[in-house]
Amino acid sequence: MDVPEANNHPRWPRRARAIAVAAGFLAAACWPLRDALMSGNAAGAGPDVAVTMWGMWWFSVEWVGAAWRGASTLANFPNGVVGGVLAPVTSSLWALFHSMLGPAWATTLTGVATLTGWCGVVAWLGRRAGLSPGAACLAGLLALEGRYLVYAVGETSVVGITALPALVAVGALFEWAANPRRRWLVLYVVGTVLGGAEFPYLAALPTIMGILLVVHRRDKYLAFPVALAVGLALLSIAAAGRGQVHDFGSLSRGMTVTVGQWQWPRGEHEFARATPLGLLVPGPVVWSLDGASTPFAKGREYLGLPLVLAAVFGAWRQPTRAAPFLVVAAVGVAFSTGSEWFGLPSPFALTNALTAKVVRLLTQPTRFLTMAAVALPIAAAFAVDWLNGKRPWGWLLGSVLVADAFCFGGLSLRLPTTELPAAACVSALSGHPRGAVVTWPWDGLDGGEASVQTRIWQVVHQQPSPGRGVGSWTLLGKERGDDMLAALGLEAAVFGEGAVDPASLHRLGYRWVVADLRAGDWVLATARASLGEPAATCEGAAVFTLAPDSATPSPYVSIAQPPAGWHQRDRRSLRPKF
Repeated sequence: MDVPEANNHPRWPRRARAIAVAAGFLAAACWPLRDALMSGNAAGAGPDVAVTMWGMWWFSVEWVGAAWRGASTLANFPNGVVGGVLAPVTSSLWALFHSMLGPAWATTLTGVATLTGWCGVVAWLGRRAGLSPGAACLAGLLALEGRYLVYAVGETSVVGITALPALVAVGALFEWAANPRRRWLVLYVVGTVLGGAEFPYLAALPTIMGILLVVHRRDKYLAFPVALAVGLALLSIAAAGRGQVHDFGSLSRGMTVTVGQWQWPRGEHEFARATPLGLLVPGPVVWSLDGASTPFAKGREYLGLPLVLAAVFGAWRQPTRAAPFLVVAAVGVAFSTGSEWFGLPSPFALTNALTAKVVRLLTQPTRFLTMAAVALPIAAAFAVDWLNGKRPWGWLLGSVLVADAFCFGGLSLRLPTTELPAAACVSALSGHPRGAVVTWPWDGLDGGEASVQTRIWQVVHQQPSPGRGVGSWTLLGKERGDDMLAALGLEAAVFGEGAVDPASLHRLGYRWVVADLRAGDWVLATARASLGEPAATCEGAAVFTLAPDSATPSPYVSIAQPPAGWHQRDRRSLRPKF
């Protein structure tokens, strides 16, 4: 019997459309990161990007042991730290890319993959909520109209937007409501649990939606997986809190919102709040390229005024479908504005009082803009769907929204990049048995730029370091690793005011010293005065080998001095630049 030709491969057109949509989302995600993709540098710049890259490298090394709340001497050597995975799903993806392409490409491609995933998940949620296929694809693209998702990748790396597991859990609930199958409940439980560990800011979202669905349907079968998801999510959040420094953030410590005798903690810095004007007006973009510029960072919170207006219109015309998404966006915006409203505690402050007891204070209220990044595009797409029956108004609104994304929104941003040292003699240390490394001069300093450079060099040499690791982790031992080095004379030596005994460094457990020649020729001169001749030199670096029988150099003779402006009175708070 002949089979009609049209039915031979009925799935190919759908697959082709899916591939085309995925390619469009991928292209949109790549556009703001084009400088990193073309140069091979890591996407993003500044202290938070360095911390995130370091943390994901640390996970790739310690994933079978200390990554799950064990002691690790890769940081704060020789005493060590107790830390945990920043975001297990994203860190695993970074580790996969790192094993194939190295740390810079791993950082960039993880950002691209996460932004592409955001577009896909928003399109999926929109489709399950009742959008037409075209409007759902538009909603996915409009996830990047607001600046926050893209800006966060440039400012904090992907750790600022790792909310995909929680959103997948919400999508699974949508799927189960339309087609009750066990696999959706399993996905809901897994997504909720991973969401608690991956992105605590949105950990409650799938939990609340699951409870609301149980109450609405009075479904005892659904109540069990929701209760299981809630319990496991609480356990994962509590596990993440073990070992955290609860007063993390020196500038935010002790700050409160006070009403009479009542006090609520205020954990965020001023620059980490969204302002009403910034949410609606596309102001200038300033990146936190170093510790000194972090308080002046701005431009992250713009949502897209056309997107907001379209979302309101969509909720007006299709209230049953679009209004709930507008409510979710409004809650996210309210939380993003910080702890204080006109002298009174905001919803963020009330929530943070509980979070401080479980994990620690949440210090980035703008991360709640991820809720708006999901909900506003879907509500706006309902407006486009409604107007499609009155052509050409639907196409016109969609064009305006896309134009705003490229002219003022997230797709208008051009992310800065971080160049990792291409020093072959330093990266070769990763092939040796584990032995600690001193980075000259950075481990003799204590400041924003010093901590950034120490972490970057450690990602290259992949050996233990005296650096503290991630700021919220607990340090072990009575002394910090860098303080122990200062007691041996490293701090004075890097300033050209003394010498450090290499034999003492070896007895402490250090095996190499890496001199960062990018800081200036004086670095090599001061290192030679203490350590003799380097064992190897390469592009931008020199490597000194420490041996147990190293002879202490003759009394120090000043042969080089740091350039003017480097030496400051309070050395332990320096922010040196080069």
